[in-house]
Amino acid sequence: MWDRNMPASISSFDRVDRPPIVFSDSLQYHFAMEKQHYCFKLIPPRPTFPLDITSEERALMDEHSEYFRQQFELGKLLLYGPVMSMTGAFGLAILEVADEAEARRFGEADPSVRAGLNRFEVHPMRVVASRAQK
Repeated sequence: MWDRNMPASISSFDRVDRPPIVFSDSLQYHFAMEKQHYCFKLIPPRPTFPLDITSEERALMDEHSEYFRQQFELGKLLLYGPVMSMTGAFGLAILEVADEAEARRFGEADPSVRAGLNRFEVHPMRVVASRAQK
């Protein structure tokens, strides 16, 4: 069945497997890709890390920092940084990606994870509101 509000080239059947259509001011349409959010926790190798970091570990963490900076610039991270917990520091990031598989690929591509220094967890989350850094 055709919907009169849709462009002639799109049928309601086509819409079943595709993201919603978004119309711009010029009435041109594109498919909106809804992003999902994940809480990313980077788990260090020991509770005393980074207080007792070795030079090899520092080099890996420098690579990790550069990786996160690049991903932030690409828009995949809303925020990131270390958390200084009483039980030991860990890394935290809020990812904005297409799905959980992409969130896991993000973690697996971290140089500190690839080298076996750190582990990670990803948890789906719902971002209700966020504020830009000034």
